[in-house]
Amino acid sequence: MPSDPAGALYVGAKAGLRPLHDALLGEIRALGTFDIAPKKGYLSLRRRKQFAMVQPSTTSRIDLGLILPATTPATSRLEPAATFNPLFTHRVRISAATDLDDELRGWLATAYALAG
Repeated sequence: MPSDPAGALYVGAKAGLRPLHDALLGEIRALGTFDIAPKKGYLSLRRRKQFAMVQPSTTSRIDLGLILPATTPATSRLEPAATFNPLFTHRVRISAATDLDDELRGWLATAYALAG
C-alpha cells in the first residue's frame, strides 16, 4: 500500500489542489476512522460501506461524491450525482477552503454515519 494514496492524484497541473485535498481529508478524519481505497483517478472512502469519494476534477476543483439518503434534496451546492458517478447520490464541487463549511460537514457526517 502506498504511504500516500493521494500522491498520484495531485501531480502536474493538479498539484495546486493538494492543500485543499489535505484540508478536506482533515474534516473527514475528524468524524472518526475510515479506510482509503485508491482507485484510478480518485480515492474511495469506506467504513463498513463506501460513503464518499474524493476526485481532483480539474486544475481548480475537487469533486466530493457522497452517498446520502435518496430523500436528501439537491441544492445549488449539493448536486445529484447520477451523471457524475452512479455509485453516489450527490456531488459537491469544492474549489476553495471556504467551501469546507458547516453545511458540508453536515453532509459528510450524515454519509459517514450511514456507512458505519
